[in-house]
Amino acid sequence: QVTLRAAGHRIPKKFSFTINGKKATEPLAITRENGVEVIWGTWAFQIGTAGKVTIRFDNYGIGSTPDPVQVDAGSLLKNVLKLEDQGIATDDGKKWQFEGWFDANDVPYENLTAETDLLLLARWTELVDRVDITFSLPEVGKKFKAPAVKKRADYFILNNWYVRDEHWDLLKKAGKQEELVLVFDVVTDPTRGDLRFWCEENEISEQNYLGKVYVNGQSTEAYYMDGAVRVEFTFYPLSAGTGESTKQKPATPISPGASAKNADRLLSSMTLDQDLDGSQYLPLQLKSVKQGENSIRLQWKKVSGAVSYVIYGARCKTGNRLVRLKSIKKNAFTVKEADEKLAKGKYYKFVVTALDKNEKVVSTSRMIYVATKGNKKSGNAASVQISVKENGTYCKKDSVVLKAGGKVRMKAAAVKASGDVSIRKHAVMRFASSDESVATVSPDGVIHAVKKGTCRIYAYAQNGAAKSIKVKVQ
Repeated sequence: QVTLRAAGHRIPKKFSFTINGKKATEPLAITRENGVEVIWGTWAFQIGTAGKVTIRFDNYGIGSTPDPVQVDAGSLLKNVLKLEDQGIATDDGKKWQFEGWFDANDVPYENLTAETDLLLLARWTELVDRVDITFSLPEVGKKFKAPAVKKRADYFILNNWYVRDEHWDLLKKAGKQEELVLVFDVVTDPTRGDLRFWCEENEISEQNYLGKVYVNGQSTEAYYMDGAVRVEFTFYPLSAGTGESTKQKPATPISPGASAKNADRLLSSMTLDQDLDGSQYLPLQLKSVKQGENSIRLQWKKVSGAVSYVIYGARCKTGNRLVRLKSIKKNAFTVKEADEKLAKGKYYKFVVTALDKNEKVVSTSRMIYVATKGNKKSGNAASVQISVKENGTYCKKDSVVLKAGGKVRMKAAAVKASGDVSIRKHAVMRFASSDESVATVSPDGVIHAVKKGTCRIYAYAQNGAAKSIKVKVQ
């Protein structure tokens, strides 16, 4: 490399400096020293005939591995290699964030010179996108016990778990029939530098947690706060000596029988991207059947007793409230505007309520998440595939037969509408039973046979695409 220092009394604004027709490898720097302007530049030259070296890559089995390339010896790798950011990859059910290519000494490839054959290693950070918590519900009159993390040991619960301030007098002992809210933080193991929560920065430079938290198998409100995921879990204590909850969850403003006015007030204030208490997959089965760059076609089942349907929607952004879009009598609607005109390649969320002639709620759908066309990183599921575990192996099934008290695990996967797009996760695969008195299904797909009869178990993707299997209980 050759570095030159040239000084003059005045340097034109449009100034170029070449050596043997070459410009400097870095932008020229101009400083002022002792009353004169000084130009600093560095030029790289190859002495003799350039040899070739081979650059190979190892991605540890995650994402895609670039093919080996040959470059001139002495080349700065950042000038001769065009390596793409691999973003987020999924492997073995886990999510990984690509951090770049490094040599064995942890030097980023941008700082390396091709002197000999070289192996570049991908660096990945595991993203925690699901946390499962077990919490033993306290009995009335007994002390709380701290909640515990289920299975995984690379994240844990901080000791600052507490009941909300308004229930502070109930902290030491569970009250009688009170609804309690448990609040706690989940943090990653500080010794694991390659592990962090799956978050993205929103438009006001705050981190938004994209994963899900389950407490006792129930999807729970959670958000990112100061390096931790803050979790709020609502529950009732158990009756003394019974092992049963002292009280069922009360009806919500969107439960069947609620007034349309109260349902509208609640839905129009919702900012979180999650299912709402009182909402149901059946009978509405809300889904998106078609997407354009600036439109989304919604469709749902007609519900017995319903005379009108109200559609709510909004852009999937932190803090975005649902907007009341339309009240119609049909069971399909094309959305072109949700507070603002739909943009291409963006995700939107929707909820539909079915109302009877007395303006009472008949049913409220689960929230679905749909992307408009125009961005390969924002896709939708075209269908869902279901498999059932038999003798340790999952196989495709249209029906299962169980004895009362028996159980079987099912898996469901979304099939992308196009192979060259990816689906950004806003909701995990969800499940529903057409008759819970016959069989129930847990959030992770375990079917429990209750009593003799027949029902269907549904698996539905975030955009409402679904598939069901028949369950017969003998």
